[in-house]
Amino acid sequence: MATQQTGFFDLFSAAWEHMKERRTVLLTGIAIFSVLTALTQVSMTPGIDPGAGFGFAVGSAIVGIVSTLYYLLAVTRQTATVGDTFSAIPSRILPFVGLTLLVILKTYVWLVFVGGLLLLLGMFNPLFVPVGLCVMAAGVVCMVIFMPRYILSNVIWVMEGKGLSASLRRSFELTQGYFGTVLLYLIILFVLSTGLAVVFASVGGIIGGQTLANAFNSIASQCYTAFSAAFMVHLAQEFMKHPRSAR
Repeated sequence: MATQQTGFFDLFSAAWEHMKERRTVLLTGIAIFSVLTALTQVSMTPGIDPGAGFGFAVGSAIVGIVSTLYYLLAVTRQTATVGDTFSAIPSRILPFVGLTLLVILKTYVWLVFVGGLLLLLGMFNPLFVPVGLCVMAAGVVCMVIFMPRYILSNVIWVMEGKGLSASLRRSFELTQGYFGTVLLYLIILFVLSTGLAVVFASVGGIIGGQTLANAFNSIASQCYTAFSAAFMVHLAQEFMKHPRSAR
């Protein structure tokens, strides 16, 4: 008899319980990466350095990639301490970055960035604006189509230790027949993360102005990243139990 598949709220609950079990490692990571994220936001404070936007983007990307890898390692290595988890990052960070770039290529997310660049060029030549909008729209459509198929690539790479290309193929295989399910889950998670960020930033802004709002927003972002890692691990495990890929 086939076992019943787990729904979103069951996965949500399982991910939450998983976070509670690994709370020491995860909370330590959330605290550290929240501070690092807040420090990158300081460069965007008016009057500090008007030309620091690029540094902010690079800093945010680095913190985002390292924190995502940390949380994935934390939730998949059940006995690892904080020190064990951090020490596992250096040998894995370059392949993890490479896999992230491959996912960006496979899902055409890069078209969104190209479209944004063209829109910026529109400040000098208006002809770039409609082209940029079309390229960005194409990127969004492709991202919606392909992201649900490759969203588990990083999770698979950490969980199963496969190569980069093998992890991409494995994600594509596991999500076969689950496109609508994954897309719905991603939308729900996006709405929840946006709501969490708005609430935290609003509370921080009321208490201590923009500086505290940025700090609270950093905490919200890291909480979501940690939860998302746990959720995706359980989602991958669920798809492994109930494969739909054609053989």
